[in-house]
Amino acid sequence: MGVTLNPLGPPFDFTGAGGGGGGTITGTIADQQVAFGSAANTIDGDPAFLFDDTSAEWRLKIGGGTSVEADAPIDVLLAMPDQTNWQLVLMNSTFSTNPNDGLFGGVDDVGEISFWWRNYAGRIGFNLDGMLVSDGTADPYTHIRGAYPGDDVFFKFVSAADIDSGSTYEQAFPFIGFVTNADDGCNAVAVYGYAHSNNTTAPVWGANFVAVNHAGAVGSKLVGMEIDVVPLAGTTLSSQTGGLFINGFNLTNIPVALQIGCISGGTWTNGIVINDIAAGGAGILVHSGTIVSANAILPENSDGAALGSTSKQWSDLFLAEGGVINWDNGDVTITQTNNVLAVVGTTSVTFDAAIAAASTATVGTATGTTGAVLFKGTTSGTVTLSVADAAGTWTMKLPTTAGTSGYSLTTDGSGNTTWTNVSGGSGATTALDNLASVAINAALLLGTSDAAALGSATKMWSDLFLAPGAVVNFNNGDVTATHGSGTLTIGGSAANGVNLTLAAGGTSRASLSFPASTLTTTPADGDVEMDANCFYHCTDAGNRGYVPVVYMIRQAADRAAFANDTNQQAIFDSVTNGTLTLETGTYEFEGVIQCKGMSATSGNLKFSVIGAGTATLGTILRTSSGFDAANEGVTTASGVSSIQATQTAANIATAAIATVVTFTVNGSFEVTVAGTIIPSVAQTTATTTAVITAGSYLRFNRIGAAGVVSVGQWT
Repeated sequence: MGVTLNPLGPPFDFTGAGGGGGGTITGTIADQQVAFGSAANTIDGDPAFLFDDTSAEWRLKIGGGTSVEADAPIDVLLAMPDQTNWQLVLMNSTFSTNPNDGLFGGVDDVGEISFWWRNYAGRIGFNLDGMLVSDGTADPYTHIRGAYPGDDVFFKFVSAADIDSGSTYEQAFPFIGFVTNADDGCNAVAVYGYAHSNNTTAPVWGANFVAVNHAGAVGSKLVGMEIDVVPLAGTTLSSQTGGLFINGFNLTNIPVALQIGCISGGTWTNGIVINDIAAGGAGILVHSGTIVSANAILPENSDGAALGSTSKQWSDLFLAEGGVINWDNGDVTITQTNNVLAVVGTTSVTFDAAIAAASTATVGTATGTTGAVLFKGTTSGTVTLSVADAAGTWTMKLPTTAGTSGYSLTTDGSGNTTWTNVSGGSGATTALDNLASVAINAALLLGTSDAAALGSATKMWSDLFLAPGAVVNFNNGDVTATHGSGTLTIGGSAANGVNLTLAAGGTSRASLSFPASTLTTTPADGDVEMDANCFYHCTDAGNRGYVPVVYMIRQAADRAAFANDTNQQAIFDSVTNGTLTLETGTYEFEGVIQCKGMSATSGNLKFSVIGAGTATLGTILRTSSGFDAANEGVTTASGVSSIQATQTAANIATAAIATVVTFTVNGSFEVTVAGTIIPSVAQTTATTTAVITAGSYLRFNRIGAAGVVSVGQWT
């Protein structure tokens, strides 16, 4: 066959023992003819460079060697059928009966890259269609397919690394995918599997991961697949971030999204274990569909979880025939059987409202002997009361008509009741225990006076209802309590009168208490009233007066000596602080005070009604009259008036050389802010021996609210 040897275009050079020196080679080469070198220039006896006339291919034999299987030789050839296609062929002439078995690869005239293994049974291969990085026009996906129908397809990467204790690298990765995405409009996928079934029943798996250990291995940790989501610190996440997404496309009712099972007799201890869910998050959140279980749903520990919560309640509870609600492993149960609920394990069931029975209500047990049932239903019809006991069932059937005057309810002994005319005195028993209620239209009298009580110490009536003008009459009028409009009058026989005696009070209860109230517009003679300020009494119709309530303090023994200074000091130490607490209002006061042991040069005092107290005083007017003289002596009195709470300038009396000062004081003042007053005096000339003499006193009484101007019929 004639051919021009210039398939590569430009001149090329071959250098070898039998090779030429470059340039263009033309001429006719016979089939199987050695083009370069002599017969000695062969590899394993084959020509190094030849033209195969049968396949019209140029073949360059690159090398040879020994196969890992049965020392079979491996031929490596580069075949070039024409100038656009090429193939890389690893031939194994002894592997099988077919001399063309081997690994082939090449690029065809449409730019498709193909690699395949071919043997006698057929060919298995995978193609890389398009580009691994898409330019927007080529298909970026990788397809793995069998070249012929019926071929099995495998695409397997094998890591031969063994991990031993102490190894430098203690992880083996058969396949690693790493993708960096800098484009918001693209999806980055590190590992993508696409399995395509082109047969009606042909199964495909998008991915299959197997973790296995060697026989006899102990303590192996086998993880079929681990999914890690590793956000870096300081970053934020999309709400669509997740560890595993399972999506179905195109068809409805795709059978199973996630299935957990075992084969070859294996079992799982736990199917799904969920940990580390954020507070308030859901371990399993179902937005559609239902949760279906063929077995019991249990908490991890007894009393360790609630079914619902105070803010997330289940809408309804559906139980099957014979369903049981069981508290504390049978302590109390409620069991349903044929429209009946049986409560077992408790001695009582408490309801906080009435129970309405639509038809038949059964209460109690066969051994019950006490209890009461109130039935409220329609105004007509039959109500059956069934009491189970050893003798059987007793039934009382009420009539369907209402009773009328003169009739009573009687029974025939079999539970049937009828209305019966009771004229002539028959009917109710003397104990009235055969009537539901008693209507009395005449006086209810005892057979003998003072022979019986109305109620008893243990059986008391709850209330007593009397008509307007009713009288409670004791001993035929000796004492009466008569009702009038808003008035209860206690009276009695004119000869004896009425003595109203109240029981003695105690530490927590007074004998008689008047609540503060609004005063009557026109009081009547004898009225006693109280408002928020004072007690009042009226002895002249319409002209009430206040009843003084006096607050008094008295020095029963000489006071301890004053401090040797001219500051205001509490007059009294008969009570610890000599302090009186007052609410707002108007007060009047008066008293007699003596101080002895004073300076013989010029002993005298200055008076203060409030001292160091905390109250705020409003309008005040007082006057005092005193003597700077010894007791039992006759001397001229002197005094001072003041509109100040504390006297600061003038002495209480004209100063003299006596060591005793005695004075009276009286007046009124207003308290505008509640607080305390501490009646006090200050020495004009300080001594260490001045004391308040026993018998000194002050008294205060409230006469009205702050700003009061009158009580009584002033005009």
